[in-house]
Amino acid sequence: MDRRLFLSALLVFSLSGSAVTGETATEHVFSLDQSVQRAFQNNQQILAAFEDIRVAEQRVIEAKSQYYPKVGLNFNVSRYRAEDDFVTPPDFGSTFLRANTVSPEEAMFTTTRLWMRQPLYAAGRMNNTVRLAQANQERARIRYEEVRNQVLYQTTRAFYDLLLERKRIRFYEELNRKVQDVGASLPATSEALMDVRKKQRDLRRELADLKRREEKAALTYLSIIGLELYTKIDIVGELKTAPLPLELQKLLAWANEHRLELRRTEYQQEIDKVAVSLSMSERYPTVSFGAGYQVDEPDDRVFPRSEKTSNWVATLNVSLPIFDGFSSRARIRQSRIQANQNQIFKAEIEDQINREVREAFVDFQFWQSEMAIREQELKNLEASISSGASGKNVMDRIRAEESILEARLSYWEAVHGHILAVARLEKAVGKTLTTL
Repeated sequence: MDRRLFLSALLVFSLSGSAVTGETATEHVFSLDQSVQRAFQNNQQILAAFEDIRVAEQRVIEAKSQYYPKVGLNFNVSRYRAEDDFVTPPDFGSTFLRANTVSPEEAMFTTTRLWMRQPLYAAGRMNNTVRLAQANQERARIRYEEVRNQVLYQTTRAFYDLLLERKRIRFYEELNRKVQDVGASLPATSEALMDVRKKQRDLRRELADLKRREEKAALTYLSIIGLELYTKIDIVGELKTAPLPLELQKLLAWANEHRLELRRTEYQQEIDKVAVSLSMSERYPTVSFGAGYQVDEPDDRVFPRSEKTSNWVATLNVSLPIFDGFSSRARIRQSRIQANQNQIFKAEIEDQINREVREAFVDFQFWQSEMAIREQELKNLEASISSGASGKNVMDRIRAEESILEARLSYWEAVHGHILAVARLEKAVGKTLTTL
C-alpha cells in the first residue's frame, strides 16, 4: 500500500513538473532577420497592401480587354399570342413577332443570333483607361513597399528595445549578486549591514520595475511580428553598431531619389493627366464595327411559309456627341483642379521628407558622438576604480559598482540610440546605409 502511494505521488509530481516546464519553455527563438520575415508574413497591413496589388493587376487586364472584340450568342424561344405585330424587349433580343393572323392559337417563334462588336476609334479612351489602370497598379506597389519599410523600422525598434531591457536586467542582477555577497560577508553586528540591506531593497525594486518594462517590450515585439501575446519567445542578437561617415546633403539627395512617397506623387501626376485626357475625349466621336448573323424558325400556323430564314448584318457605327449640358466641361475643369491640388500636396511631401531627414540626422550625429564619449568615460571609470579599489570600505565599494553600472547603462543606451537613429535615417532616406 505504501509503495502504491509512493508511485502515485511520484506520477503526480512528474506530471505537474512537466506542465510547469511546458508553460515556461521557449517556443520560438528569433534573430533580427527572422523577426523581420515573420513580421512581413503576419502583418495585416502588408497582406492587405499585397491584395491591393493583385486587384490592380486584374484591373489592368480588364482595361486591356477593350482592345478585343466582344462576341455573343443569343438564343430565344418565344411562345406568344398577339393581335398586332410587336417587338420583344431588348433584354430578350428585340425580336419582331407578327400577329397571329393565320391561327388564333398560341404560336412559337425561335431565334438564334450570333453577334460581334469591335471598337475602332474612341479618341484615346481605351489607351488612357489602360494607362490609368497601370498607374494605379504602380501606386499600389509603392504603397506595399511603404508599408513594408514601416514594418521593418517598427520591428527593428521593438527588437533592440527588448534587447536593451534584457541587458539592463543582467547588469542589475550582477550588481545585486555582488551586494548580496558583500552583505553575506558582514557580521550581524556590523554597522554597514543596515546600509547594505537598504541597497538590496532598492535594487530589488529596480529589478522588479525593469522586468515589468521587459515584459511590456516583449508584448510590443510579439504584437509587431504577429504572434499571440502568450507565446514564449527568445531573441538572439547583439547591441552592435559602428560609426558611419554620412553627409546631410548626400542624404537629402538620396531621399529625393529613393523616397517612395515622391514616386507615388509622380504616378499621381500621371493619373491626373490621364483623367484630364479621358474627360476631353468625351468631346470626340467614337467609331465601332459590328456584325451579326440571325436564324429564325417561325411557326407554320403563324406564317404562310415554315422554312427557316437567315439574315446577316455588318454595321459601321459613328457616334458624335453634340451637347451634354456642359457636363464634360465640368469634368475637365474638375480634373485640372485635382491636378493642381496634387501639385500642392507634392510640395508638402517634399518639405516633410526634408524635415524627416534633417531630424533623423540630428539624432544620428548626437548618438554617434555620445557613443564614443560614453565608451571612453566607461573605460576611464573602470580604470580609476580598479586602481583605487583596495582599502575602501563596504559602501564605497558598492558606490563604485553603482558608478560602473550607471556608466555601462549609459554607454549601451548610446549604442541602442545609434542603432535606432541609423534605422530611422534609413527610413527617412529610403535607402540602406549600413553597407556604406
